[in-house]
Amino acid sequence: MPLPVAHSLMGYAIAKTTKVRLARKNWLNVLIFATLANLPDIDFLPGFLVGEPNRYHHFLVHSISFALCIGLIGGMIFWQRNRNSANPHLGYGNAGGPGFWPYFLTISLAVFSHCILDLLTEDSAPPYGMVLFWPFDMGYYDTDWHFFTAVDKSNVSATFFTSLLTWYNFKVALREFLIMLPVIGLVKIISRLKGPFGWRRILGRHSAADIKKTQVATLGLLKVSSLPPWLSGRRSLATVLTENREEAQHE
Repeated sequence: MPLPVAHSLMGYAIAKTTKVRLARKNWLNVLIFATLANLPDIDFLPGFLVGEPNRYHHFLVHSISFALCIGLIGGMIFWQRNRNSANPHLGYGNAGGPGFWPYFLTISLAVFSHCILDLLTEDSAPPYGMVLFWPFDMGYYDTDWHFFTAVDKSNVSATFFTSLLTWYNFKVALREFLIMLPVIGLVKIISRLKGPFGWRRILGRHSAADIKKTQVATLGLLKVSSLPPWLSGRRSLATVLTENREEAQHE
């Protein structure tokens, strides 16, 4: 399993690339998505309580079904919240408008992103992999593509947290950060392209409305106005000649 570093950065990436917002404040929105991306590791808790933190790890909550269940619950909560408030910062719809499916899909993706990263991580202890298709299939699934290194952790509750504070695990966390860094860079680029005139700036397309909103126009260095009435009302020479030709044909 990756450390929370990779999972949290994946949550950040999803928060910054989707239009679905789970909170009005940016930091809180990112925090919620990061929490969802780490949520399947909650299966450490029951094992921790019985003295073996790894006993139930990579079991039921590391599955597509769990991600869909959380998406269903979260989708209903945020959809109802969106319907009961006319806050445009929450989701797609406004008060009384649609919005369940975007919430459902985005939250499910955030949770399931945890399983995707775990599949790309070296698994150092059996059973290898996770029950992705529970409850329909109890087989453990894994891949041979291991970009992330396994974390060195104790299977005894008393020493579990202290075992994480090692130089080896620090290097694991650094590796996760460096692997996820290009993803965050791509997210930053996409965010900028989603901003005002982002794609138009790349494609070289501008309209009169766009020019009015540029910094040059804002500073008063450029003034864009419509044609004066006396000029906008005039017809072109080609238009006049065409009308005269049509009138001559009718006569």
